[in-house]
Amino acid sequence: MARLSETLAVRLDVPTAEESWARWELLLFLLTAVLAATITLKYAAIQYLEYVYALQIALLCIRFPLSRFQMTWHRPMLRLLGFWVIFLVATMSLAVASLRFEFYFPTNLEPLRFPVLITLSRLIEIALNLTAMFYFVHVFRKSPEKARFAARLYFWVGVASAVYSIISYPLDVLGIASWGAYANLHRFRGFYNEGGPYGLYALSALLVGYALYKLEWESARWAKVGMALMFVAFLGAQSKAAIFALMLLILITALTGGTVVQRVGLVSAAGVFLFGLAALTPLRYEVSIYLAGSQVFERVSHQRATDPNFVYGRVAGAFIVPRMIAAHPWSGIGLGNYGTLRNAPEYRGAAVWAQTADDPGLGIVSYAADLGLPLLTYTFFCLLMPFFLLRRLKAPAYLINLALLQPLVHLFGGQFNLTYPWVVSALALGIAFRIRPFVKAEDIQTTYLIAPATSDWEGLNV
Repeated sequence: MARLSETLAVRLDVPTAEESWARWELLLFLLTAVLAATITLKYAAIQYLEYVYALQIALLCIRFPLSRFQMTWHRPMLRLLGFWVIFLVATMSLAVASLRFEFYFPTNLEPLRFPVLITLSRLIEIALNLTAMFYFVHVFRKSPEKARFAARLYFWVGVASAVYSIISYPLDVLGIASWGAYANLHRFRGFYNEGGPYGLYALSALLVGYALYKLEWESARWAKVGMALMFVAFLGAQSKAAIFALMLLILITALTGGTVVQRVGLVSAAGVFLFGLAALTPLRYEVSIYLAGSQVFERVSHQRATDPNFVYGRVAGAFIVPRMIAAHPWSGIGLGNYGTLRNAPEYRGAAVWAQTADDPGLGIVSYAADLGLPLLTYTFFCLLMPFFLLRRLKAPAYLINLALLQPLVHLFGGQFNLTYPWVVSALALGIAFRIRPFVKAEDIQTTYLIAPATSDWEGLNV
């Protein structure tokens, strides 16, 4: 039967199952690289990339029985999966427990923003990203060619977003169009909606580009040109979160590797860079405005009730979130429940009532209110596990920095359901496991629930 199918495939020029799956993987890498750079593309509040990941899961479910239920277990990743499953269960349990609160629903609240439902939707998004990350690690560990292809796609799509912003800058200055640059400061935003999140994405593309350069997976000349363009976009985004993330990344790199002279040099360079930004840009003023605004939030919110930049977002969050943490430090308010609890008098005080749902955008501080301090600590331990694994493997610094990106993105404001940090973590782990494999053979095992396949699916591990 297998020979007959192969003969028909040759005669009719129909791709075999192996070829079809290989083509789908290349398309998956392309969609991931493009849609990770364009998170504003959504349908029904769900990113297009999440639909792609859901399709990938469906295809894997179809492929699993066709491969005679063959599964390869990579023990380090299996342990990491176990930790994340605990996170998912614990977070959902706390969300159900949050139903004891009295909620204050804004007008025209979307169904997916109701308590428990919003937690469930966000956990599904996280589960989709987790599935994609584990699959990518599996593929990249087996095939350096596919890892190189995916990394180059990710980097050059990022460079395309940088070029888009650079071209848009003079148009925005002249008042012609606000495309990849916007507002009175002419901030770069690439294919994002604002400069803050785009700066963190630009940092991720910079790190991937540097890894390509060190691995010699891209010509040195073009890698340097691409990184130079990305660095211009990184600075043009004027992202406070991205700048602090870079400084912390440099500090961690300096403290965990290299000679004493190299460590002192890196820390000094980071200090000079941060001082220069504070002196030459409005960075210091923009940081202080949140603190000053939160101190007078209750009174001024009535005077500026129609100003969404004050009534919603970080200024309001800087006032409300600390009160939530103080009230529920152990169990939190439930993931995503900020929008339906922020109008409660014990948190809002005398401030104006918020008419629509809101997210504070305060990074780790926001999640401290959502999850409670114990679960938040556990979550960051999970996020740091790739860093610990790569340190144990004695992986190169440029891969360890890739593994550090995800916790830094979430630390400085990125939500857990963002797609690109999981992709970068997959690149770090997959490449590191390939060039620094674990010595123990039993770390990788293949299991057949049925006899080994004899069709053209043979040898394709799920």
